[in-house]
Amino acid sequence: MRISFIDQSFFPATVPIIFYYPADDPPAKVERQSQLAKSLSETLTLYYPLAGRFVKENHSINCNDEGVKYFEAWLMASSFKFYMENLRPRDISWGELPAITKSEVVTKRFVFDAKTISKLKAEAMSDSCGLKPSTVEIMATLIWRAQINAIRAKYGHLRTSPMSMPMNFRGRTFDKIPENCCGKLFTWINARFPANDNKMGLDDFVDLVRDAIRNSISEFAEPAEGGDGSSPR
Repeated sequence: MRISFIDQSFFPATVPIIFYYPADDPPAKVERQSQLAKSLSETLTLYYPLAGRFVKENHSINCNDEGVKYFEAWLMASSFKFYMENLRPRDISWGELPAITKSEVVTKRFVFDAKTISKLKAEAMSDSCGLKPSTVEIMATLIWRAQINAIRAKYGHLRTSPMSMPMNFRGRTFDKIPENCCGKLFTWINARFPANDNKMGLDDFVDLVRDAIRNSISEFAEPAEGGDGSSPR
């Protein structure tokens, strides 16, 4: 399976994230491990190229169903101590890094249940054209508006705020993309909130995001001038 031109030109990237789960409940631990392995197996069945091997010479993936490595490990220490001893960067001096205190780093996780999301969607469409926003649209606009309000509280006035987010353009191009096409088939949409805009309703921000989506879709609705559609813009 040949990878797309976008994938060929895309810079190499990794996801440097490790999830730690508490092991104070043995039955729950065994169930969690089983569920993770089962979910991974089901995912690889749907996205079978990920279970293959990349062939660098011809920029293709050998879909040989070789699978991926799955490890289970016990950590008999605090996660911070483990990180300091095993996962810290090796190409720089650890002592050269600035000290990090608890007051400098804040991590928060916001969870919105289905009922809350439905209420937000209803609020966003109350004064608009009546089209219910998608979950992505409503969550993106909610976070964006919160950031703008936070900046206004800090500086005492509104400031121009740009917002970018990825958009899947499958089904939105002039030439139909096969449903089983796998790769980075996305583009970035760019919305902008001007400082002189006093409209702060959720529906107003949804409109800004939708306008940005429409502008991006229009770029792929027709082939580039003088092109046959076989090359990306």
